Amino acid sequence: MAVAFPGKEILIGETGWPSEGRMREGALPSRTNQARVVSEILLLAKQEGFRVNLIEAYDQPWKRQLEGTVGGYWGLLDSVRREVKYPPGEPISNFPLWKWQMGFGLGLSVLVFGAAILTLRRRPWKPRLSAWIAVGISATAAGILLGVAADKMFYESNGVGGWLLWGALLAAGIAAPLLGANALMSGRALPTFLELFGPADGERRSALTYLLGASLAVTTLIGSQTALGFVFDPATTIFPMPRSPWRWCRSQR
Repeated sequence: MAVAFPGKEILIGETGWPSEGRMREGALPSRTNQARVVSEILLLAKQEGFRVNLIEAYDQPWKRQLEGTVGGYWGLLDSVRREVKYPPGEPISNFPLWKWQMGFGLGLSVLVFGAAILTLRRRPWKPRLSAWIAVGISATAAGILLGVAADKMFYESNGVGGWLLWGALLAAGIAAPLLGANALMSGRALPTFLELFGPADGERRSALTYLLGASLAVTTLIGSQTALGFVFDPATTIFPMPRSPWRWCRSQR
């Protein structure tokens, strides 16, 4: 443009980077990436002598309805606290509350192992080594991803329906490793939908079995809805908690 129109002022009318939202190929929305992109744009503008209009001053969460999560987080300032997201001279973190998230994650991991040990105390037997490995992997994955899942739910839930939907998914994600550990140490297989919702066969099942099945049903329904959303509305569809603990729950009989 400078070559084609010498002597004319150059103004970049709209540019920026979102701090939250779903990744699109190599484009990852995050606080650190937003800070890096904005600083590089301003530095280049100063070096090359052109003006730039950054989008935008404040986050506008209402845009999430039209543009997905990224639409609500283009601002340089937080819409709630009205503070700069990354003050000059201070370290930047994508998870500023990481200590709390790590603490709750460790707590969930301990509870998963506690559920397994408590189950064995109530029903003494010797489970297979694979059962303990499955419990360990489930506890580790749940502990690591709990904070990330809660963070995503906070930023990506939109409206009452969104909070209920992603809140149910987070609750299922917390309950699944606990109930799965109980099932593994009890030698129970994962209940099927037919067993839970089909005709009664006269066999009584425990409340824990129904809760495990319910958490599976919630995850399946929301996952199916999201998959269809990616097909028909990929621009705004999100999935805050990309994890599934079900593969670790299988029969240990």
